[in-house]
Amino acid sequence: CGKAAHDFSQALKFLSPRHIIAAVGSRSLERAQSFAKLHQIPNAHGSYRELCADPTVDVVYIASLHPDHRSHAEMALNNGKHVLIEKPITMTASDAEHLYDLGRRLNLFVGEGMWTRFFPAVEWTRQHLGAESPNDGIGTVRVVQADFSIDGSDVGPYPSDSLYASELGGGAAWTVMPYVVGAAMMPFGQEPDSVAANGILADDDTVGDLALGMTLTFDSSMMDADCIESGRPPSGKSIASGVVSYLAESSEMTMYAGRNGRITIAGPAH
Repeated sequence: CGKAAHDFSQALKFLSPRHIIAAVGSRSLERAQSFAKLHQIPNAHGSYRELCADPTVDVVYIASLHPDHRSHAEMALNNGKHVLIEKPITMTASDAEHLYDLGRRLNLFVGEGMWTRFFPAVEWTRQHLGAESPNDGIGTVRVVQADFSIDGSDVGPYPSDSLYASELGGGAAWTVMPYVVGAAMMPFGQEPDSVAANGILADDDTVGDLALGMTLTFDSSMMDADCIESGRPPSGKSIASGVVSYLAESSEMTMYAGRNGRITIAGPAH
């Protein structure tokens, strides 16, 4: 019943009435009841197991601490519920693959809550990227730049807030980097050819990273003849860079540059 769950519940109120928030679950019945009262939710449960067993629930939105995502999603799936899981979907790639495999076996939806992909500006941008984009598109993307930095003190006190605690999945890499990685990889539809990163760690080893910068390169291993003849670099070579941190609030913009132009998604882009 934290901030992410609150924001998600608020957003649902602005959608069409084809759904209802049927129930809320928490480790504390008191917290669940308080959340249910705030958002006018009919059922409150004092455990996640009770929530997953609730027959009035079809889909479970999981916004618990990052290390708990796999076990809570498993619980919901094994009770016949579809799941939408806050990013990062899990703490490891193997755990994510496990959930997707389980969902396929049970014929249930498993998705990561990456809301950025549904922004109208991002949907429009997707349609104007790549060699197959319309005449007003920018063509093959060569350069991507993205950032997402916040002032951590606006969220919670350092170092006690879960935003920072490494054992709770805290740190900029887990909390805000997924947005930047998603934006950087969106035009390419494949894993990067190489990854380089550098960052800032706190002196306290119980705290996750405070800042991280990355560079991704993408190589299709295709060199178009017309590029060589025109003296241009090969079109299959592209680079993406991103910065995230808890140090200060950034512009939170994303820029895609191609041979035919440039698209900038103004902040907040994530």
